[in-house]
Amino acid sequence: MVASRAAREARKSAGRAPHFAGPESCAPASNRTAHPFATEPPRPSRPHRTTMNVDALLLLQPSDLTHLAAHPGRWDGLRRLMIDPGLVEQAAATGIDVQPFEFRSLDVPPYFQARILTEAATRAAALDLALTRHRESLFGPGALAGWDQGLLRQGFVRVLLFAALGRACEAAFPERRIGLFRPSNPQLFYFDSRLTTDAFAAGSPRWHLLDEYPAGANWEPDAFGCCFDFEAVQRIAGRDAPQAVVHVPTTYRHANEYATQIAAAFDRFLDLPSAFWDIPLRREEPLLQPVASTVGAPFREACIVYAERARATLREHLREMLPDEAGLAAQVDLLSRRALMQALNFHGLRDALAGHRPRFVLTDHDTGNNGPLFAVAAALDAPITIVPHSSYVTGAIPHARRVEVVERDGFATPMRSVWGEAVARRGVALGPQVERRPRTQVRTVCMLVNGMVSNGLFHIDFLGTVRFHRRLAELCAAHGVRLVLRLKPTAPGLQLFAAATGVPADALARATRPTLETVAAKTDLCVSFGQPTTGTISFLAAGAYLMHAAAMAWSTDPAFSPAYFSDGTVPCTTPDEALARIEALIASQDVFAAYAARQYAAFGARLDGPGRIFGDGPTPGDAPRGAAVAPAARRPADTRAPATASAPPGQRGSIAVSTSP
Repeated sequence: MVASRAAREARKSAGRAPHFAGPESCAPASNRTAHPFATEPPRPSRPHRTTMNVDALLLLQPSDLTHLAAHPGRWDGLRRLMIDPGLVEQAAATGIDVQPFEFRSLDVPPYFQARILTEAATRAAALDLALTRHRESLFGPGALAGWDQGLLRQGFVRVLLFAALGRACEAAFPERRIGLFRPSNPQLFYFDSRLTTDAFAAGSPRWHLLDEYPAGANWEPDAFGCCFDFEAVQRIAGRDAPQAVVHVPTTYRHANEYATQIAAAFDRFLDLPSAFWDIPLRREEPLLQPVASTVGAPFREACIVYAERARATLREHLREMLPDEAGLAAQVDLLSRRALMQALNFHGLRDALAGHRPRFVLTDHDTGNNGPLFAVAAALDAPITIVPHSSYVTGAIPHARRVEVVERDGFATPMRSVWGEAVARRGVALGPQVERRPRTQVRTVCMLVNGMVSNGLFHIDFLGTVRFHRRLAELCAAHGVRLVLRLKPTAPGLQLFAAATGVPADALARATRPTLETVAAKTDLCVSFGQPTTGTISFLAAGAYLMHAAAMAWSTDPAFSPAYFSDGTVPCTTPDEALARIEALIASQDVFAAYAARQYAAFGARLDGPGRIFGDGPTPGDAPRGAAVAPAARRPADTRAPATASAPPGQRGSIAVSTSP
């Protein structure tokens, strides 16, 4: 996070703007590590307000649990239900008495998650295209697409997921009246919000609003109230002629490696901050200012016009999904403020960097500024390098003009822009490197589980995972093969897994302590279960044979699943098919060796060879590093007014796990 100096500097010039006022402090929001179905939209209704006259309390999101813990005794005696195993784990860590808690697993159809992801991506693309038309009509020609597609997609996933979960609970729960909590804030990115409760409750009158609380986790009331400090950027660019403009929020996993390679490749670079998940590399001053400080900027009026047009378009596209008028209005207002920030950053940076052609170094996890930065790079005819926040790039790519994506070697992701253009891609040495050796016999099997915390973005088939583990354990025991259950260290679900499987929680915890590379080096066959995870590449890279099993179908879009799960490199099967194949591979060393050799060769063909992020020299067509160039001519902005305008303690008790829907 940018130091408090940013807040002090911003406060010196802050004021109150009219409708789209920014905050008086531009101290970025706290760094966060936190990280949405069917095509039928929720019906326009909202949970009924009620008192304690309900049969149970259903906790939907982490903030609900925090609210419960803040009022000890207030809802004592009321049975507490959960459908997200991650909430069970959080409850066990809060010191709340978990005796009244009951986890219920839902029986959902095979295409439950795939339909959600596909609909979210479709809606996001349609809305982003509508906003792109506004930008093009107001800002003139340029690469102005894709500013919101990735951000909208994740937000839509959460809303659509809980709408579908509401319908599933309506069909499965026997209680007649069930209480819900609701935070009052709109949805920021994909975090806890009123939209979760509203979407879930829209399908049935049995849901009753038991209590409302001020704000959910990670809510920032001044979100999108700051933009870049364009005068400071122009001053630094004029003084230093930076060779690169860097903006890499969220990249905690590779922060040190990125910092080292960026410093080695560029003597002078401009490090732009993010209000969320900031990764400062080399920054002498805050480079943020309140949106209110842009009063007087020649491009401000065009930006306000764009934000108001965006407001009308957002309402048109969102009103079908958001059942409550107050929730819709708050959400539209939040996203309109983001639209204003984006427009200001596009115009301000384009003008501040005119005459320069630095390389832009960006990450795929967008915190609101990727679209404008891509557009500025295109306006300057500057190259772009995209680095992954984790292993490969999953975010939307606004355009392919002089863009290169780097990823951990072996993913071989078929990268496309939001227009479907092929995007240059290159595998590099990223993360721990391991010795790759072929496997010829199954002595150790690893069951890899992505995690038990959904972050409101996917449904976890918990009981399906438990059943598969039980059958796999029996199979391995019958053949004398060692089985390792590897849960995600940051979201293991230890208490719930221990309660459901009988495996002690400390034994499950011990399996999370070695690095994934260490586990992979000792594994002959790995079967990942449920949600696809990028962690599987560690097993391919080590030479282990990899399979994937899931009861639900998952989208093959690279945004949700590594490409090797859909191109034939890794077999993806149902749980029954996976168990049958595993037994056959264990039983015959020759059969396993043949399967493993084919996958070993297929993965080898995906490798580009270890290399540096920035290669050994400039991309063909690059201007010399730091060279100044003549600014491109630009069409004057259209400033006509729009037709319309608006505004862990120890666990106590035990958790009941329901084994049937």
